[in-house]
This record gives sequence, C-alpha cells and structure tokens, in this order.
Amino acid sequence: MYSYEKQKERYEWYKAHGICVKCGQRSAERGRLLCLECWGKQLEANRKRVLSDADKAKMREYIRVKREEWRNNGICIICGKRNANEGKNTCGICRAKDRERHREKAREIGKIPMEERGYGYCFQCCTPIPIDSKRKKCDRCRENDRIVLEENRKKIDYTVHPFRAMNKITFGGAT
Repeated sequence: MYSYEKQKERYEWYKAHGICVKCGQRSAERGRLLCLECWGKQLEANRKRVLSDADKAKMREYIRVKREEWRNNGICIICGKRNANEGKNTCGICRAKDRERHREKAREIGKIPMEERGYGYCFQCCTPIPIDSKRKKCDRCRENDRIVLEENRKKIDYTVHPFRAMNKITFGGAT
C-alpha cells in the first residue's frame, strides 16, 4: 500500500538529504529540490503547457465563482483561508501583502510612499521641492489644483445649492 503519507515522507526525506525529489536518483542542485536533468525536463514541460483562450476563460470563471462564494461566506477573497475583516473582503495579512507590493512597485518607478516622504517631496507627484518652502506640493501641482478648482467652481449652480435650501429651512423666506 503506497499512500499519500508515504509519498510525502519520501519527499521530505529526499529534500532533507539533498536528493532530487522527482527521480530520487541524483543529487539535487544547490538551492533547488530537483537535479539538473529533472529541472530541465520540468522547464520544458512548463513551456509546452500553454493554456488556450478557452482554458483561460474557464479558469477566470472558476476563480470568479470561487471568490464570490468566499465573499458570501465572509472568507478572504485573495487567499481563501482566513476570515475577512469586518466590512472588508480580505484578511489583514493579504491587505498588508498587497500594500507592500504596491509600495515596491511605486519605488521601482521612482515614487516614494507617503509615509516615507516627509518634507522635501511633493505629496502628489513625489518631485523634490525645497525644504525651506514648507509647502506640501510643488508649483506645478499647485497650479494644476488651482485650475481644476476654478473650473469646478464655475460648474456650481448656486440657485439649487444645498446650503441655500438649508438656509431657507433654517431662516425661512427667500435668500
């Protein structure tokens, strides 16, 4: 009787003794679990295993259904292992990993995360600004904000503005 437990035990023994876990015949490459020959075969097999568009669509649909099921059961939609936090779809561990991944990606393209910026960097575009200016945004971002605010102020219809209605209710009469 050759069961899963025996296979796992054999795998762990090979791994501990530096023997290829696939063939069990040769020494595993340093820092790997497979010998050079098995590793090459595995790479070749992985290259051949290219999914068709239909298979990719099936996989996406399966993942979508699974995540919806997890969401309904209050389980993290990323890992599917831990309970999601109150009011969230993910657990704290997955959110922390996602946050760190986004920070690393931002660093790769030259952006500095908000909590690491401090004085001397624009909080919007991360460009360096003189420390003595005591401003949080560079001149370009401040100018862009000014233009956007002017445009948005022109769009406000003050005749139906909520404050005007509240003033009518509070003070009565036409204002």
